[in-house]
Amino acid sequence: MVGDLLQLPPVVSNVEYEYFSQKYSAPYFFAADVLNNPLFSYVSYTLDTVYRQVDKDFIEVLHRIRNQSHTSDDIALINTRVQRVQTIDP
Repeated sequence: MVGDLLQLPPVVSNVEYEYFSQKYSAPYFFAADVLNNPLFSYVSYTLDTVYRQVDKDFIEVLHRIRNQSHTSDDIALINTRVQRVQTIDP
């Protein structure tokens, strides 16, 4: 079982939402019935090593954004890395 509570919420269609809202308290993995079963046990691990980025300052900015503690300077830095892509209509 894998889950990251700081990721975007699950994508749930209208049909799935109807089902989940009747059966579970939320569409997230942590609302699964098995987690409330007294016979079920699990070990939790936190992964904290960043492998996809090497720029320490950029990693810190991403962490602040993830934790909702970013500043306007952080957003300005992110915006400097935006690359506009021009699409051609068929």
